[in-house]
Amino acid sequence: MRVGIKSTYREGDRVRERTLVPIDGRKKLELGDFAIAEGVIANIGTTIDLSGLKGPTRERVYAMETTGSTFSAANLRRHVLMAFLQRLVSLKVQLGDFEMAFRTIDPRGNEETAILRAHDLPPVSDVREVEVEECDPRPATR
Repeated sequence: MRVGIKSTYREGDRVRERTLVPIDGRKKLELGDFAIAEGVIANIGTTIDLSGLKGPTRERVYAMETTGSTFSAANLRRHVLMAFLQRLVSLKVQLGDFEMAFRTIDPRGNEETAILRAHDLPPVSDVREVEVEECDPRPATR
C-alpha cells in the first residue's frame, strides 16, 4: 500500500506545505521523507491518499468492512473526535468556533463529507476541588 500526505498549515505568519510522496515499500515514516515548501492560505488542510492495497491484503484486513466504509468521512470524523476529545474540549476556548471537514472520494469519484464543529463537543462535565491532607511519611510510633 502507498500512503501520500499533503498538509498545508500556518506556521506563525507563514503558510507551509508539507508533502509525503507515495512510494511503494515504505514501512515507516520519517520526518526526512516529507518535503516542505511555501503554501497557499486557500489550501489549508490535509489530504491523505491511500492507494495500491493488494487484493489478498485487502480481503484479510478488511474482511468485516470495506475500505470505503472503514475510511468513510463519518468514520474518520468519529475516530478523530474520540481520539482527541479531551484535548479538543480543553482547548475549546483557544480553538474558538473551529470546523474540521473530513472528505473522502472513492475510486469511482463518489464523495462523502462529514464535519466536526466546536458545538459538537460536550461541555466540561464537572470541576471539583479536592482537599489533600499533608501527612508525615514516616511511620507513626506507638
